[in-house]
Amino acid sequence: MSIPLQVYVPVSGSISFQFQAQYYDQQRTLHAESGSVGALATGSIDIVETGISTVPSVALPGSLVSVTATIVNYGTGTADGLLASVSPPRGLTVISGSTYYVGDVAPYTPTTFTFAFQVTNFTKPGTYIIPVNLTYTNSLDELQNSHLNISLTVASNATAFFHNFHSFSSGHSSLPKFALYVSLIVIVIVVVGVILGRRWSRRT
Repeated sequence: MSIPLQVYVPVSGSISFQFQAQYYDQQRTLHAESGSVGALATGSIDIVETGISTVPSVALPGSLVSVTATIVNYGTGTADGLLASVSPPRGLTVISGSTYYVGDVAPYTPTTFTFAFQVTNFTKPGTYIIPVNLTYTNSLDELQNSHLNISLTVASNATAFFHNFHSFSSGHSSLPKFALYVSLIVIVIVVVGVILGRRWSRRT
């Protein structure tokens, strides 16, 4: 006879627990048994991506971009010797090596890994999903794998110009907007003056 048991183990390592059992035989005689059971627990490993940052903040066709992902292990066991490997889609080329050694990732400890990519000149604007394969061992030295995705947004040159202008104006909020408008008007007047001056000199 076997009795299936499920036991929640909050930590990894060796565990033991006591049991007691009572039963009747065919003669209706009550019997009691007690003992202990030992086992090895690996602990659970649940790695989740919690944040993405890029340098520069806007990726453009033909540029280099660094992508840093923050991960957290929401399990109860440590992911030992974690390796992160990327498989970039068409339009992105990894230039810093496709594998990054992260190391041991303990539970509830934010950890980061970084990859550098070359955005080709022909990459169209949009959001690109980059698959990441995570390889690690548990406390029993068993090899395990998990997967997650990181995203990278590629903008057009025009979008990047307006983004940078907005960032400049937001970062210099103390500068009156009136001064910015006056500066733009002065630039336009200078350009028009140069053009008219060249035309006048040709006529004379």
